[in-house]
Amino acid sequence: MSAEIIPLIKGGAGKDGWEDPIPLIQTKLPSLSPSILPNWARDYATALAAFSQVAPETAINAVLGTVSTVAQRNLQVQIKAGHKKPLCTWSVTFLQSGNRKSAVMNTATRPLDAYEREKAEETEQDNKRIASKIATEQARIKHLRQEFAKEKNGNKRNALEAEIEGIEEDAASKENQPPA
Repeated sequence: MSAEIIPLIKGGAGKDGWEDPIPLIQTKLPSLSPSILPNWARDYATALAAFSQVAPETAINAVLGTVSTVAQRNLQVQIKAGHKKPLCTWSVTFLQSGNRKSAVMNTATRPLDAYEREKAEETEQDNKRIASKIATEQARIKHLRQEFAKEKNGNKRNALEAEIEGIEEDAASKENQPPA
């Protein structure tokens, strides 16, 4: 951990053992150095800050937020033995209007946005196929129920009921499967 961050984390123990809060009215906050990031993220944040003509902290904040979003489902933080939480970073950049916050955030999230669009396009046909199959199964069940209501023969009613249950069980088992 960077020596620049340690003072932010190690405050005096306050009420109930919590760290003392850092006052937001402090006029000179410690700087956040790109050196706290892994090389690839440091290089990206540094280039983003230079390109966007913003302070490094603005780009670091955007990069950390984006990477956290990507990693959140796959990484956990273990607070203490048996107590794990998903890795999640909530960050805010407080700057006046016109300081390029949106441009920096949009640039930092552009690869994530592109990946999400690509995945949505890849799954669009599958989603349409699945929706069509569900509609067909629902129509089939509706038709079988109408036939069941009209049928007088007990054996045929049992067969119709079994077919309806089979379709419903098959649909329920598919709902519990993870997406491909």
